[in-house]
Amino acid sequence: MYQGCNQVPPSDSSSPAAYRTFARLAWRQTMGRHSDVVRVWIRALGLYGVLTVFGVWLGLHVLPHGPTWVNGGLFRRAWFWDGGWYLSIAEHGYAWNGHAGIQQNVAFFPLYPLIERLFHGLGFSWAAAAIIPSLLFAIPLPLIFSALLRHANADIRRDLATYALMLYPGAQFYLAGYPTSLMNVIVMLGLWAILARRYWLAATIAGIGTAAGPLMMLLSMVVCGSYIHDRFRGSDVDMGRTFGSLLAMGALAISGFLSYTGFLYARFGDPLAFLQVQRAWGHLPLATHVYRFLTLAGVFGGGYSKFLMSLIPFANTQPLRVFEASLQNTLNTLTFVILACSLWYARRRLPRVMMLYAALVLVAYLWLLGSVQGPVSTARLVFIAIPAFIAIGSMASRFPRITSGILLFFALTLVVQTALFVAGYWVV
Repeated sequence: MYQGCNQVPPSDSSSPAAYRTFARLAWRQTMGRHSDVVRVWIRALGLYGVLTVFGVWLGLHVLPHGPTWVNGGLFRRAWFWDGGWYLSIAEHGYAWNGHAGIQQNVAFFPLYPLIERLFHGLGFSWAAAAIIPSLLFAIPLPLIFSALLRHANADIRRDLATYALMLYPGAQFYLAGYPTSLMNVIVMLGLWAILARRYWLAATIAGIGTAAGPLMMLLSMVVCGSYIHDRFRGSDVDMGRTFGSLLAMGALAISGFLSYTGFLYARFGDPLAFLQVQRAWGHLPLATHVYRFLTLAGVFGGGYSKFLMSLIPFANTQPLRVFEASLQNTLNTLTFVILACSLWYARRRLPRVMMLYAALVLVAYLWLLGSVQGPVSTARLVFIAIPAFIAIGSMASRFPRITSGILLFFALTLVVQTALFVAGYWVV
Protein backbone atom coordinates (compact mmCIF):
# COMPACT_ATOMS: atom_id res chain seq x y z
CA MET A 1 0.00 0.00 0.00
CA TYR A 2 2.87 2.35 0.80
CA GLN A 3 5.26 1.03 -1.82
CA GLY A 4 7.74 3.67 -2.98
CA CYS A 5 7.49 5.70 0.23
CA ASN A 6 9.62 5.22 3.32
CA GLN A 7 7.31 7.20 5.56
CA VAL A 8 5.38 5.24 8.19
CA PRO A 9 1.66 6.08 8.29
CA PRO A 10 0.40 7.46 11.60
CA SER A 11 -1.08 4.97 14.01
CA ASP A 12 -3.39 7.51 15.61
CA SER A 13 -6.48 7.34 13.41
CA SER A 14 -8.11 10.13 15.41
CA SER A 15 -5.61 12.73 14.21
CA PRO A 16 -6.49 14.17 10.76
CA ALA A 17 -3.53 16.56 11.09
CA ALA A 18 -1.15 13.62 11.42
CA TYR A 19 -2.53 12.05 8.25
CA ARG A 20 -2.22 15.33 6.38
CA THR A 21 1.40 15.63 7.48
CA PHE A 22 2.06 12.05 6.39
CA ALA A 23 0.42 12.68 3.00
CA ARG A 24 2.58 15.74 2.38
CA LEU A 25 5.78 13.87 3.29
CA ALA A 26 4.78 10.89 1.15
CA TRP A 27 4.04 13.14 -1.81
CA ARG A 28 7.37 14.94 -1.54
CA GLN A 29 9.38 11.75 -1.22
CA THR A 30 7.55 9.94 -4.01
CA MET A 31 7.73 12.82 -6.48
CA GLY A 32 11.29 13.79 -5.55
CA ARG A 33 12.92 15.89 -8.21
CA HIS A 34 9.83 15.74 -10.42
CA SER A 35 7.68 17.74 -8.03
CA ASP A 36 8.57 21.05 -9.70
CA VAL A 37 7.63 19.65 -13.08
CA VAL A 38 4.27 18.43 -11.79
CA ARG A 39 3.62 21.74 -10.07
CA VAL A 40 4.27 23.71 -13.26
CA TRP A 41 2.15 21.22 -15.22
CA ILE A 42 -0.81 21.72 -12.88
CA ARG A 43 -0.46 25.50 -12.87
CA ALA A 44 -0.13 25.69 -16.66
CA LEU A 45 -3.23 23.59 -17.21
CA GLY A 46 -5.07 25.58 -14.56
CA LEU A 47 -4.22 28.90 -16.18
CA TYR A 48 -5.23 27.61 -19.59
CA GLY A 49 -8.49 26.29 -18.19
CA VAL A 50 -9.42 29.52 -16.41
CA LEU A 51 -8.65 31.74 -19.42
CA THR A 52 -10.40 29.43 -21.83
CA VAL A 53 -13.54 29.18 -19.69
CA PHE A 54 -13.59 32.98 -19.40
CA GLY A 55 -13.24 33.31 -23.17
CA VAL A 56 -16.05 30.79 -23.73
CA TRP A 57 -18.28 32.74 -21.33
CA LEU A 58 -17.57 36.00 -23.17
CA GLY A 59 -18.34 34.35 -26.50
CA LEU A 60 -21.59 32.84 -25.29
CA HIS A 61 -23.00 35.69 -23.22
CA VAL A 62 -21.29 39.00 -24.08
CA LEU A 63 -20.32 39.21 -27.76
CA PRO A 64 -23.01 39.55 -30.42
CA HIS A 65 -23.51 36.37 -32.43
CA GLY A 66 -21.32 36.03 -35.50
CA PRO A 67 -22.09 34.64 -38.97
CA THR A 68 -21.50 30.99 -37.97
CA TRP A 69 -23.27 31.08 -34.62
CA VAL A 70 -25.20 27.91 -33.80
CA ASN A 71 -27.21 26.88 -30.78
CA GLY A 72 -26.75 23.50 -29.18
CA GLY A 73 -23.59 23.62 -27.11
CA LEU A 74 -19.88 24.27 -27.41
CA PHE A 75 -19.11 21.02 -29.24
CA ARG A 76 -21.01 22.23 -32.29
CA ARG A 77 -18.31 24.83 -32.90
CA ALA A 78 -16.30 21.95 -34.39
CA TRP A 79 -18.63 22.04 -37.39
CA PHE A 80 -17.00 25.16 -38.80
CA TRP A 81 -13.78 26.25 -40.49
CA ASP A 82 -11.07 23.59 -40.75
CA GLY A 83 -12.58 21.59 -37.91
CA GLY A 84 -15.62 21.04 -40.11
CA TRP A 85 -13.45 19.69 -42.91
CA TYR A 86 -11.76 17.19 -40.58
CA LEU A 87 -15.14 16.14 -39.24
CA SER A 88 -16.52 15.64 -42.76
CA ILE A 89 -13.62 13.29 -43.51
CA ALA A 90 -14.28 11.31 -40.34
CA GLU A 91 -17.99 11.03 -41.06
CA HIS A 92 -18.14 10.60 -44.82
CA GLY A 93 -14.60 9.93 -46.06
CA TYR A 94 -12.70 11.82 -48.74
CA ALA A 95 -14.25 13.39 -51.83
CA TRP A 96 -12.48 14.74 -54.93
CA ASN A 97 -14.10 15.56 -58.27
CA GLY A 98 -10.92 16.74 -59.99
CA HIS A 99 -12.01 20.39 -59.97
CA ALA A 100 -9.20 22.38 -58.33
CA GLY A 101 -11.34 25.52 -58.12
CA ILE A 102 -13.76 24.06 -55.56
CA GLN A 103 -12.87 23.65 -51.88
CA GLN A 104 -12.83 19.93 -51.03
CA ASN A 105 -11.69 17.90 -48.05
CA VAL A 106 -8.73 16.21 -49.80
CA ALA A 107 -6.78 19.32 -48.75
CA PHE A 108 -6.70 17.97 -45.19
CA PHE A 109 -4.56 15.07 -44.02
CA PRO A 110 -6.08 11.93 -42.47
CA LEU A 111 -4.50 11.33 -39.05
CA TYR A 112 -6.86 13.44 -36.96
CA PRO A 113 -10.03 12.26 -38.79
CA LEU A 114 -8.95 8.68 -38.06
CA ILE A 115 -8.73 9.55 -34.37
CA GLU A 116 -12.15 11.24 -34.54
CA ARG A 117 -13.63 8.13 -36.10
CA LEU A 118 -12.04 6.00 -33.35
CA PHE A 119 -13.63 8.14 -30.63
CA HIS A 120 -16.98 8.04 -32.40
CA GLY A 121 -16.69 4.26 -32.42
CA LEU A 122 -16.24 4.41 -28.64
CA GLY A 123 -19.68 6.00 -28.30
CA PHE A 124 -19.02 9.75 -28.52
CA SER A 125 -21.11 12.00 -30.73
CA TRP A 126 -19.34 13.29 -33.82
CA ALA A 127 -19.01 16.79 -32.38
CA ALA A 128 -17.58 15.46 -29.10
CA ALA A 129 -15.27 13.11 -31.01
CA ALA A 130 -13.88 16.17 -32.80
CA ILE A 131 -12.96 18.16 -29.68
CA ILE A 132 -12.26 15.65 -26.90
CA PRO A 133 -9.14 14.10 -28.54
CA SER A 134 -7.68 17.56 -29.05
CA LEU A 135 -8.17 18.39 -25.37
CA LEU A 136 -6.74 15.04 -24.29
CA PHE A 137 -3.59 15.54 -26.35
CA ALA A 138 -3.18 18.96 -24.71
CA ILE A 139 -3.07 17.54 -21.17
CA PRO A 140 0.42 15.94 -21.33
CA LEU A 141 1.95 18.80 -23.33
CA PRO A 142 3.64 20.54 -20.35
CA LEU A 143 5.15 17.23 -19.18
CA ILE A 144 6.56 16.37 -22.61
CA PHE A 145 7.78 19.95 -22.92
CA SER A 146 9.68 19.61 -19.63
CA ALA A 147 11.52 16.57 -21.03
CA LEU A 148 12.50 18.60 -24.07
CA LEU A 149 13.69 21.50 -21.90
CA ARG A 150 16.37 19.31 -20.36
CA HIS A 151 18.21 19.33 -23.70
CA ALA A 152 18.26 23.12 -24.01
CA ASN A 153 21.72 24.61 -23.46
CA ALA A 154 20.53 27.81 -21.89
CA ASP A 155 19.61 29.48 -18.63
CA ILE A 156 15.87 29.04 -18.95
CA ARG A 157 12.95 29.84 -16.71
CA ARG A 158 11.23 26.55 -17.38
CA ASP A 159 8.03 27.58 -15.70
CA LEU A 160 7.66 30.72 -17.84
CA ALA A 161 8.51 28.79 -21.01
CA THR A 162 5.76 26.29 -20.14
CA TYR A 163 3.25 29.05 -19.40
CA ALA A 164 4.08 30.66 -22.75
CA LEU A 165 3.37 27.33 -24.45
CA MET A 166 0.01 26.80 -22.74
CA LEU A 167 -1.20 30.41 -22.93
CA TYR A 168 -0.17 30.88 -26.55
CA PRO A 169 -3.12 32.12 -28.67
CA GLY A 170 -2.99 29.04 -30.89
CA ALA A 171 -4.05 26.97 -27.87
CA GLN A 172 -7.58 28.18 -28.59
CA PHE A 173 -7.76 25.56 -31.33
CA TYR A 174 -7.75 22.79 -28.74
CA LEU A 175 -11.48 23.62 -28.53
CA ALA A 176 -11.98 23.67 -32.28
CA GLY A 177 -11.55 20.11 -33.52
CA TYR A 178 -8.13 20.85 -35.05
CA PRO A 179 -5.04 18.57 -34.82
CA THR A 180 -3.05 21.36 -33.18
CA SER A 181 -2.31 19.63 -29.87
CA LEU A 182 -1.62 16.32 -31.63
CA MET A 183 0.96 17.96 -33.88
CA ASN A 184 2.61 19.68 -30.91
CA VAL A 185 2.94 16.35 -29.11
CA ILE A 186 4.52 14.80 -32.19
CA VAL A 187 6.97 17.68 -32.68
CA MET A 188 8.10 17.62 -29.04
CA LEU A 189 8.62 13.86 -29.04
CA GLY A 190 10.42 14.06 -32.37
CA LEU A 191 12.80 16.81 -31.24
CA TRP A 192 13.45 14.94 -27.99
CA ALA A 193 14.34 11.78 -29.93
CA ILE A 194 16.69 13.73 -32.24
CA LEU A 195 18.50 15.36 -29.32
CA ALA A 196 18.79 11.95 -27.65
CA ARG A 197 20.26 10.63 -30.95
CA ARG A 198 17.54 8.03 -31.29
CA TYR A 199 17.14 8.72 -34.97
CA TRP A 200 15.05 5.71 -35.96
CA LEU A 201 12.58 6.55 -33.21
CA ALA A 202 12.58 10.16 -34.37
CA ALA A 203 11.93 9.05 -37.96
CA THR A 204 9.02 6.89 -36.81
CA ILE A 205 7.50 9.80 -34.88
CA ALA A 206 8.01 12.17 -37.82
CA GLY A 207 6.47 9.63 -40.18
CA ILE A 208 3.33 9.49 -38.07
CA GLY A 209 3.31 13.28 -37.98
CA THR A 210 3.34 13.62 -41.76
CA ALA A 211 -0.09 12.00 -41.79
CA ALA A 212 -1.35 14.99 -39.77
CA GLY A 213 -0.27 17.82 -42.08
CA PRO A 214 2.28 18.79 -44.72
CA LEU A 215 4.20 21.17 -42.44
CA MET A 216 5.25 18.14 -40.41
CA MET A 217 7.58 17.29 -43.30
CA LEU A 218 9.89 19.91 -41.83
CA LEU A 219 10.46 17.66 -38.82
CA SER A 220 11.29 14.81 -41.21
CA MET A 221 13.90 17.00 -42.91
CA VAL A 222 15.53 17.79 -39.56
CA VAL A 223 15.57 14.11 -38.58
CA CYS A 224 17.41 13.11 -41.74
CA GLY A 225 19.74 16.12 -41.63
CA SER A 226 20.68 15.42 -38.01
CA TYR A 227 21.35 11.77 -38.84
CA ILE A 228 23.68 12.72 -41.70
CA HIS A 229 25.51 15.25 -39.56
CA ASP A 230 25.97 12.75 -36.77
CA ARG A 231 27.24 9.99 -39.05
CA PHE A 232 29.76 12.19 -40.83
CA ARG A 233 31.27 13.55 -37.64
CA GLY A 234 33.35 10.38 -37.33
CA SER A 235 36.45 9.66 -39.41
CA ASP A 236 35.43 6.13 -40.43
CA VAL A 237 32.24 6.36 -42.50
CA ASP A 238 30.83 3.53 -44.57
CA MET A 239 29.29 5.53 -47.42
CA GLY A 240 27.25 2.67 -48.85
CA ARG A 241 25.77 1.68 -45.53
CA THR A 242 25.13 5.28 -44.52
CA PHE A 243 23.39 6.05 -47.82
CA GLY A 244 21.21 2.96 -47.54
CA SER A 245 20.27 3.78 -43.96
CA LEU A 246 19.47 7.35 -44.97
CA LEU A 247 17.12 6.20 -47.73
CA ALA A 248 15.31 3.85 -45.36
CA MET A 249 15.12 6.51 -42.65
CA GLY A 250 13.88 9.13 -45.09
CA ALA A 251 11.11 6.84 -46.30
CA LEU A 252 10.13 6.10 -42.71
CA ALA A 253 10.20 9.81 -41.80
CA ILE A 254 7.64 10.65 -44.51
CA SER A 255 5.68 7.39 -44.32
CA GLY A 256 2.45 9.15 -43.35
CA PHE A 257 2.74 11.47 -46.33
CA LEU A 258 3.52 8.57 -48.67
CA SER A 259 0.55 6.63 -47.33
CA TYR A 260 -1.83 9.54 -47.92
CA THR A 261 -0.58 10.27 -51.45
CA GLY A 262 -0.75 6.55 -52.20
CA PHE A 263 -4.35 6.52 -51.02
CA LEU A 264 -5.18 9.53 -53.21
CA TYR A 265 -3.68 7.78 -56.22
CA ALA A 266 -5.52 4.54 -55.55
CA ARG A 267 -8.83 6.26 -54.84
CA PHE A 268 -8.85 9.21 -57.24
CA GLY A 269 -5.94 8.61 -59.59
CA ASP A 270 -4.18 11.78 -58.46
CA PRO A 271 -1.56 11.59 -55.68
CA LEU A 272 -1.25 15.39 -55.58
CA ALA A 273 -4.94 16.18 -55.28
CA PHE A 274 -4.30 17.71 -51.83
CA LEU A 275 -1.94 20.20 -53.45
CA GLN A 276 -4.07 21.04 -56.49
CA VAL A 277 -7.16 21.80 -54.41
CA GLN A 278 -5.27 24.55 -52.57
CA ARG A 279 -6.04 26.76 -55.57
CA ALA A 280 -9.63 26.91 -54.33
CA TRP A 281 -8.44 28.95 -51.34
CA GLY A 282 -6.64 31.40 -53.63
CA HIS A 283 -3.81 31.23 -56.12
CA LEU A 284 -1.15 33.58 -57.43
CA PRO A 285 1.35 33.15 -60.28
CA LEU A 286 4.71 31.85 -59.04
CA ALA A 287 6.56 35.10 -59.81
CA THR A 288 4.01 37.13 -57.85
CA HIS A 289 4.16 34.68 -54.97
CA VAL A 290 7.97 34.91 -54.84
CA TYR A 291 7.80 38.71 -54.93
CA ARG A 292 5.31 38.80 -52.06
CA PHE A 293 7.47 36.37 -50.12
CA LEU A 294 10.64 38.45 -50.56
CA THR A 295 8.94 41.76 -49.78
CA LEU A 296 6.89 40.36 -46.85
CA ALA A 297 3.77 41.74 -48.54
CA GLY A 298 1.68 39.12 -46.77
CA VAL A 299 2.75 40.56 -43.42
CA PHE A 300 2.43 44.27 -44.19
CA GLY A 301 -0.74 43.92 -46.26
CA GLY A 302 -2.90 42.67 -43.44
CA GLY A 303 -5.48 45.45 -43.46
CA TYR A 304 -4.46 46.76 -40.05
CA SER A 305 -5.93 50.21 -40.69
CA LYS A 306 -9.43 49.12 -39.67
CA PHE A 307 -8.10 47.84 -36.37
CA LEU A 308 -6.03 50.97 -35.73
CA MET A 309 -8.98 53.20 -36.58
CA SER A 310 -11.16 51.22 -34.22
CA LEU A 311 -8.90 52.30 -31.34
CA ILE A 312 -10.03 55.90 -31.88
CA PRO A 313 -13.31 56.56 -30.02
CA PHE A 314 -16.34 56.72 -32.31
CA ALA A 315 -14.13 56.25 -35.42
CA ASN A 316 -15.11 52.65 -36.06
CA THR A 317 -18.32 52.46 -38.04
CA GLN A 318 -17.69 48.99 -39.47
CA PRO A 319 -19.63 45.94 -38.24
CA LEU A 320 -17.91 43.67 -35.77
CA ARG A 321 -17.23 41.08 -38.45
CA VAL A 322 -15.04 43.51 -40.46
CA PHE A 323 -13.31 44.74 -37.32
CA GLU A 324 -12.72 41.15 -36.19
CA ALA A 325 -10.93 40.20 -39.42
CA SER A 326 -8.62 43.20 -39.04
CA LEU A 327 -8.07 42.34 -35.38
CA GLN A 328 -7.19 38.76 -36.34
CA ASN A 329 -4.56 39.94 -38.81
CA THR A 330 -3.06 42.30 -36.25
CA LEU A 331 -2.87 39.73 -33.46
CA ASN A 332 -1.49 37.08 -35.84
CA THR A 333 1.25 39.38 -37.08
CA LEU A 334 2.24 40.45 -33.57
CA THR A 335 2.39 36.78 -32.55
CA PHE A 336 4.69 35.95 -35.46
CA VAL A 337 6.98 38.89 -34.66
CA ILE A 338 7.22 37.83 -31.00
CA LEU A 339 8.20 34.26 -31.90
CA ALA A 340 10.70 35.38 -34.53
CA CYS A 341 12.37 37.93 -32.22
CA SER A 342 12.52 35.43 -29.35
CA LEU A 343 14.25 32.88 -31.57
CA TRP A 344 16.70 35.50 -32.81
CA TYR A 345 17.59 36.38 -29.23
CA ALA A 346 18.15 32.70 -28.35
CA ARG A 347 19.93 31.74 -31.57
CA ARG A 348 23.19 30.98 -29.73
CA ARG A 349 21.57 29.64 -26.59
CA LEU A 350 19.53 26.75 -27.95
CA PRO A 351 20.74 23.57 -29.66
CA ARG A 352 21.28 23.99 -33.38
CA VAL A 353 18.72 21.30 -34.14
CA MET A 354 16.03 23.30 -32.37
CA MET A 355 17.00 26.52 -34.11
CA LEU A 356 17.10 24.85 -37.52
CA TYR A 357 13.67 23.32 -37.08
CA ALA A 358 12.08 26.54 -35.77
CA ALA A 359 13.67 28.59 -38.58
CA LEU A 360 12.29 26.19 -41.18
CA VAL A 361 8.79 26.55 -39.72
CA LEU A 362 8.92 30.35 -39.74
CA VAL A 363 10.35 30.54 -43.27
CA ALA A 364 7.76 28.05 -44.52
CA TYR A 365 5.02 30.19 -43.05
CA LEU A 366 6.47 33.33 -44.60
CA TRP A 367 6.12 31.51 -47.91
CA LEU A 368 2.49 30.79 -47.11
CA LEU A 369 2.02 34.46 -46.22
CA GLY A 370 3.05 35.27 -49.77
CA SER A 371 -0.20 33.74 -50.98
CA VAL A 372 -3.47 35.63 -51.35
CA GLN A 373 -4.65 34.86 -47.81
CA GLY A 374 -2.27 37.15 -45.93
CA PRO A 375 -1.60 36.84 -42.18
CA VAL A 376 -4.42 34.46 -41.32
CA SER A 377 -3.94 31.27 -39.32
CA THR A 378 -0.50 32.43 -38.18
CA ALA A 379 -0.99 31.67 -34.49
CA ARG A 380 -2.08 28.14 -35.35
CA LEU A 381 0.32 27.19 -38.12
CA VAL A 382 3.50 28.44 -36.44
CA PHE A 383 2.50 26.85 -33.12
CA ILE A 384 4.65 23.84 -34.04
CA ALA A 385 7.75 26.07 -33.77
CA ILE A 386 8.09 24.69 -30.24
CA PRO A 387 11.68 25.94 -29.65
CA ALA A 388 10.32 29.50 -29.78
CA PHE A 389 8.69 28.97 -26.39
CA ILE A 390 11.97 27.74 -24.96
CA ALA A 391 13.49 30.91 -26.38
CA ILE A 392 10.92 33.01 -24.52
CA GLY A 393 11.90 31.24 -21.29
CA SER A 394 15.56 32.03 -21.99
CA MET A 395 14.77 35.77 -22.14
CA ALA A 396 13.40 35.90 -18.61
CA SER A 397 16.68 36.38 -16.74
CA ARG A 398 17.81 39.32 -18.88
CA PHE A 399 14.48 40.82 -19.93
CA PRO A 400 11.97 39.91 -17.20
CA ARG A 401 9.54 42.73 -18.06
CA ILE A 402 9.50 41.88 -21.74
CA THR A 403 8.91 38.22 -20.90
CA SER A 404 6.05 39.16 -18.59
CA GLY A 405 4.61 41.37 -21.31
CA ILE A 406 4.73 38.50 -23.80
CA LEU A 407 2.90 36.22 -21.39
CA LEU A 408 0.28 38.91 -20.76
CA PHE A 409 -0.20 39.45 -24.50
CA PHE A 410 -0.56 35.70 -25.05
CA ALA A 411 -3.10 35.38 -22.25
CA LEU A 412 -5.25 38.28 -23.43
CA THR A 413 -5.11 37.13 -27.04
CA LEU A 414 -6.08 33.60 -26.01
CA VAL A 415 -9.19 34.99 -24.30
CA VAL A 416 -10.06 37.18 -27.31
CA GLN A 417 -9.53 34.35 -29.82
CA THR A 418 -11.61 31.93 -27.77
CA ALA A 419 -14.45 34.43 -27.31
CA LEU A 420 -14.60 35.31 -31.00
CA PHE A 421 -14.50 31.66 -32.07
CA VAL A 422 -17.27 30.62 -29.69
CA ALA A 423 -19.37 33.61 -30.75
CA GLY A 424 -19.21 32.46 -34.36
CA TYR A 425 -16.57 34.74 -35.90
CA TRP A 426 -13.76 33.97 -38.32
CA VAL A 427 -10.96 32.41 -36.27
CA VAL A 428 -9.01 29.88 -38.33
